[in-house]
Amino acid sequence: MDNNSKRYRVFSGYTQEKMADLLNISLSSYRNKEKGVTSFNDFEKIKFYQVVKSYIPNATIENIFFDQLVQQK
Repeated sequence: MDNNSKRYRVFSGYTQEKMADLLNISLSSYRNKEKGVTSFNDFEKIKFYQVVKSYIPNATIENIFFDQLVQQK
């Protein structure tokens, strides 16, 4: 997985189905993004962040989508 989206989604109490609905994408598309098969586009990253920040106030887009990439280097 190239991002922390699953951790943030689960901690926020959302199912994959609900998050896919909020991002206006299919469930299979969302699953592929969460697994890192495909990438979240910028709009989806912003929307995802807006959804989870009410549950995780110190969350940032960088923490959700980029931390692992930086740590691997």
